[in-house]
Amino acid sequence: MKKITILYAISLFSYVSAQAQTGTFDTGSRQEYKKSTEIGLGVDFQFLSRINFQNYASSAEGDRYKLKLRDMMFGGNIYLARELNPWFYIDLQGTLGAVKTFDENDIGKEKNKMFAMVGPGIQFRLTPLFKRKYVEPYFRVGVNYYHKDFYIIRQNQLENFEGNFLEWQHSDQFNKNTETKKNFFPMAFGFGVNSWFNDRVGFGVQGEYLTTFSSKRLNFPHATARIMLRFGSSKASTRSVDPGAPEIRYVEKIVTKEVPVEIVKEVIVEKLIGTESDPLFLLFSNINFDFDKSTITQESNKVLDDAAVILKKMPNYKFLITGFTDSRGAVDYNQTLSQDRAAAVKSALIARGVSASMLKSRGVGKNAASLPPTETATAREGDRKVTIEYIKNMEYWNKLP
Repeated sequence: MKKITILYAISLFSYVSAQAQTGTFDTGSRQEYKKSTEIGLGVDFQFLSRINFQNYASSAEGDRYKLKLRDMMFGGNIYLARELNPWFYIDLQGTLGAVKTFDENDIGKEKNKMFAMVGPGIQFRLTPLFKRKYVEPYFRVGVNYYHKDFYIIRQNQLENFEGNFLEWQHSDQFNKNTETKKNFFPMAFGFGVNSWFNDRVGFGVQGEYLTTFSSKRLNFPHATARIMLRFGSSKASTRSVDPGAPEIRYVEKIVTKEVPVEIVKEVIVEKLIGTESDPLFLLFSNINFDFDKSTITQESNKVLDDAAVILKKMPNYKFLITGFTDSRGAVDYNQTLSQDRAAAVKSALIARGVSASMLKSRGVGKNAASLPPTETATAREGDRKVTIEYIKNMEYWNKLP
């Protein structure tokens, strides 16, 4: 059994050496992945029964003694683990502690004795099965070297005052023929859970059962609890990425598309009817008014004839006619004048056969005048105008007066 466990340890560390050479890898377009390393310090609890008689006194009145039965041993635990892949980790764990037990040279007395255990193991982690990466359950198999610096006495005899002997015996079916043996090579089988407070600091618990599988059998359960630190790539971002998975590359693709720009001017309008090359736009740009008048001139009537021909071919469209004035005059007066100019154009188009349901009119007075009152009459003529705008937003259209 000793040869098997030694070969197991050599094979285990050989595999770790091979894996350590590939501790990091480059995924091309992905960020370099670094395998995790965990270290921890904690406490170890071992359950190994020990019994002792103390303060034995014999007289004619009878025998008196103190019996002590202890099951628990405590020690410090050190932990080191290295990721092989998301499913498997290799670890090395060690325990060192001291217990009070009898002195084999003087059974009636107790002394502090040492025990120690160290050995590698391999963990099968269930983390890839879970969506959350901050709780990591695992199964563990390991091999250990175990040393105890004390005997486990199961029987003895004490001489009474008459010269006879008082015999006592303690039976332990789980640990046979191990009373005087101090060195063992037990196998360990267990389960543990690591819980991470964040990506670097966590808490772990682990329970195992140790057995030697030999005639001089040492069997006992033990548990550990420890605080841990983790180094390497973030588990929150990389745990779901298998280092052996095929590389995925993302190629940036740029698509260009012309998007029409809507024009907002004074009052929110969907957009202008067209550009300077559109016939309807050109026609309405030639409708002007004399100073302080809303009467359509003879020249403008000819323009409206042509505009009506175009509009009658668009019966399903909605158009807003807006009247303007130049910057001279009172605000209220110019407001009324601009409304009259827009209404005059609307009425003229309806008279030429354009559907009244297609048209609405409004005036904005001198609020939208581009030139100041000090400019020449010829220059300010450009502010005395009407415009036509195509309205696509029906909710907006229905709210217009």
